[in-house]
Formats: sequence, structure tokens, C-alpha cells
Amino acid sequence: MNRIRRIFILFFILFFVLLSGSLASFFFFSKGGNGIVVGGKDTEGHVLGEIMAQLIEESLSLPVRRQYNLEGTLIHFQAIQACQIDLYIEYSGTAALTIFQGRIEGKSRRAHTQNLQKAFLEEFGLVYLPALGFQNTYALMMEERVAKEKGIETLSDFAAKLKEGETFSIAFDAEFYGRAERQALEEGYQIDLRGFPLMDHTLLYLTLKKGGVEVING
Repeated sequence: MNRIRRIFILFFILFFVLLSGSLASFFFFSKGGNGIVVGGKDTEGHVLGEIMAQLIEESLSLPVRRQYNLEGTLIHFQAIQACQIDLYIEYSGTAALTIFQGRIEGKSRRAHTQNLQKAFLEEFGLVYLPALGFQNTYALMMEERVAKEKGIETLSDFAAKLKEGETFSIAFDAEFYGRAERQALEEGYQIDLRGFPLMDHTLLYLTLKKGGVEVING
């Protein structure tokens, strides 16, 4: 099946089973051409990937194989380029910063997404599909018990505690640590979040739940 025909079919699948919004996905038929391989790079990606897999199976009667054992943006992007997977959920901000190193611009969210779609198609022959209907942003997370003990309700409270010299056990995932959002957080609240341990994204939540750290990104 040639590339243009594949792109057309994938657009048809999208509009048949997905809605619009701000998380988006892109995909391409994997090697072999028998059905669709769905990936998922984190817990949320696994959940959304499974929703899409079931929608495709039920709506189009196409066989779907799940490939949820890959981690990280670049690993998934390499897999989709190599036609090892066909579809996965990607965050527009992550795609712009990690894959295109901040080269994608746009005066509005719509313009930014259109420029991102154009870049994926022209540079990689990939279709970056319309978004899913909701937007994700980063946040710092803390157990409710710890927050109450330390009197923290807002980021301003957290920043004030750090400036007063109070110490916290903090961990981030590598993707958040390298992004502009962390730097903006530091500049906006005049705090230093460098030098803390980095963990796999999934392990962050487990470690927080078990009390191994007090603050993580989510």
C-alpha cells in the first residue's frame, strides 16, 4: 500500500472514531500491513491507547495489536518512523519541544497545531491528527497529608517554604526536567529545582505513594 493511500485511510479512521481537542495522535501502517499497532508511552498513553484500540476494533473490525512496553517520546517517535507502531498519543507541546526543538511557532493554539501538522507531514511523512478534546499541563504533586502538615495549598506556599530553607524530598522525570516549563516555574517563583533525582515517569507516582519522595511532577 503506498504512502498517500495509507495517509488517506488513516485520516478516515481518525474522523470515524475520534473527536477534536488538544492532545493528539499520529500514526502510519506498520510493517506487514495487517491491522494496526497501537503504542502508549506512559500511563495516560496506555489508557488512551486502549480506548482507541477498542474503538478501532469495534467500529472498523480491524485487528489491533497493543505495544505498550515502550517508554518516552523519542523511542515512540523512532518506532513510528520505523513503522513498528502505527498510532500513539502525543502531547503537542512535547512534540514541538522534543521532536522539533522549539522550531514550531504559532500565535494561537490552532495556528501552532496547524504548523505542527505541516511540519510532521513535510519532514517525516507522518500525519499528526486533530486533538482529543482536552488539554494537559504539568503540575507539582504532593500527598494531601504532607501538604496539610507543611501548610501548603498553592505553588506560592511551596516556593515560600523553599525560600525559608525548608527541605523537601523531590524527584522529577527527565522529560519534565529538560522542558521549558520547569525553567518557567523557577523563574516565576524564584526557586531552584535543579539537582534533584530523576526517575521513570511511572515510578514517580509509586515512589510518592510509598512515601519515598514528597514532591513530584505530574
